[in-house]
Amino acid sequence: MKNLKAFNKLRKRYASITREEIEAEFKKRTPISKIAEKLTGFGDGDTCSLCKDTYCFECIYIALTGCICNQGINEGTYFRIYRASTPLQLLNAYRARAEHMKSILKNKS
Repeated sequence: MKNLKAFNKLRKRYASITREEIEAEFKKRTPISKIAEKLTGFGDGDTCSLCKDTYCFECIYIALTGCICNQGINEGTYFRIYRASTPLQLLNAYRARAEHMKSILKNKS
């Protein structure tokens, strides 16, 4: 679990993103997928703060859930972000992901 600090930072970021931040990018006609990537690094190993912090096999998702960030118990919230098509959907997906990450830590402590 080498990226616990990065995991907590990302969880807090998911929880703190505002609708205004998302809508500001949306008004620029930025695709939702690019907004998700820009605001949190979501969706790509080159931009993900967790991937950048350590190797995949050392990631907290593998250590705590036995699967990577988009599989198993992590799949639902990952794909909510991935499939969001409006600013509100993305905001709600981010909040759900933050709660999911919090529950992972709570259940493994």
